[in-house]
Amino acid sequence: MVIGGLRYTAVPFNGWYANTEVLRDLTDEGRYNMLKPVGTALGIDVDEKPGEAPMWKDEVMHILSSAVYHSFRASKVAMIDHHTLTEGFWNWYQDEMKTRKYCPANYKWIIPPMSSSLSQAYLGLNKAQEYTINPAYVYGRSAFQLEKSYFGQRDTSKATDMFVRAVYIAMLLKKCVKKMREHKHPVLIIYASVTGNAAKYASDLGALLRSVSNVSFFDACRGDALGMDRVLQSLQSATLTIFVSSTQGNGELPSQSSGFFSLLFDKHGSTLSGKQCAVLGFGSSAYPIFCGAAQVLSKKLAEAGAREIIRRGECDAVKGEVLTFQDWTTKLVAKMSRLNSASRLWSKLLDNMKESAASSLARRKAMLSSVEVEVFNATDVKKAAAESFMSARRGSLGSAMSRSRRRSSMGSGRRLSLGSATSEDEEAAQSRRLTKIILSSGINDAESKYLEGEVKSREDLISYAPLEGEGESVSRKTSLIKIDLQSCGNPPYQPGDHIRVFPRNVISLEELQSFVGHLGERVELDDHIWVSFDKAKTLGDQSSLYRCPSSVRALAV
Repeated sequence: MVIGGLRYTAVPFNGWYANTEVLRDLTDEGRYNMLKPVGTALGIDVDEKPGEAPMWKDEVMHILSSAVYHSFRASKVAMIDHHTLTEGFWNWYQDEMKTRKYCPANYKWIIPPMSSSLSQAYLGLNKAQEYTINPAYVYGRSAFQLEKSYFGQRDTSKATDMFVRAVYIAMLLKKCVKKMREHKHPVLIIYASVTGNAAKYASDLGALLRSVSNVSFFDACRGDALGMDRVLQSLQSATLTIFVSSTQGNGELPSQSSGFFSLLFDKHGSTLSGKQCAVLGFGSSAYPIFCGAAQVLSKKLAEAGAREIIRRGECDAVKGEVLTFQDWTTKLVAKMSRLNSASRLWSKLLDNMKESAASSLARRKAMLSSVEVEVFNATDVKKAAAESFMSARRGSLGSAMSRSRRRSSMGSGRRLSLGSATSEDEEAAQSRRLTKIILSSGINDAESKYLEGEVKSREDLISYAPLEGEGESVSRKTSLIKIDLQSCGNPPYQPGDHIRVFPRNVISLEELQSFVGHLGERVELDDHIWVSFDKAKTLGDQSSLYRCPSSVRALAV
């Protein structure tokens, strides 16, 4: 529907679904086309003999129409018949003609497909017209039409001449680019992605290698016969074939790509014999089998006689995915630059990547040197939160209670050094600092969103046996866990709210104490920390890493 120049792709529509519409779904040749099969099932001779009219069609249509109407009534579902519907429209049409003297109508949508002449509408609407009633929302004239009506026809000879010249220049540039590409080695990237993450990294890798090679892509999840022919042609000419894949299920290749890889390795595996390849996998170490899809690809390539020029890359979504990708890409470019057939472009690309990595490392060190950690006693944080809440209600910060604050910088050796206030002025300054942090971080809002609950029971509903190659220690279960939230108020949440569960730290108290011991002797597990950046030392404008309060016990995961 188009109204006022706006196109609405989904608009409310109301209509009748009569028994004849179901009948058409069953019998039309462009739909289910079940007219002959139904006639045969009824024992009717449906063979069309020369000289005989196929009157059996009317008989089958009548029986089917009655059956459809009966089935809906037997299921207690209301359905209007085509006679009642046509008669009702004809009566409404006559009222409209008496009142307004006009009524546009679409004849083919009103007259039923069977027993049409039994209604007065059959002849009464045979001259009905479907037209637009004015005033109405219609498309206006385009800007070019308005310009022509006001200023007349423009002289386009000069513009045409400039366009022709631009086309010649574009064709010349295309030839130059083609000649430049002929001197670059072709690289084929075959990727298989489930959520699009592997596809994104494949695109980033191709964009990086495009300056030194002719890169072509192929999506294994959309592979077909024509795509396989294109891949085989690219494999024959490619000096390097890169496989990029995410992991699905139990360490498997994406299900939509299984057909393509089966066809490639089982039927056309000889094409890969002696070819230079590289494998980059994406997965999560949170699952029992990490980057299993990449392992499958490496095994298949080895069986086909292909040669992986560098060690398989395995990027972990849990930690260091970007860094692993960058490190693997650098090793790939370094390996290609050492080959005898490699051009100078590979060495130049490697130098640029090393410079970029050095610059990133310098920025990272500068960021770490600008990190400031402040440690607050848990009791003082709770008191300050209450004080800040009351101060906000009074409209002023008021006087903050005395408290100790320990402050340090992570720039020197990244060791946490502690101190304490020695005078009343320092305590007052520390008090104002803590209150300011709490107000800026929204501690009161944060506390109202987190609930303390107790696990009352756990019931394993479904257990899964370890799969082949996982070992007995691997187990999967679907469990029903009941959590008591009565102490959090009634009700603690509303229907439709999204709930995130934060389990408590499962490592032992001794391990936590050992971890905290590396931070400083006076740091306790329930102390709260505030981590911030020094804006003067960093390029970004991020001022904090964690919201306060964030206890050492919660962050030491």
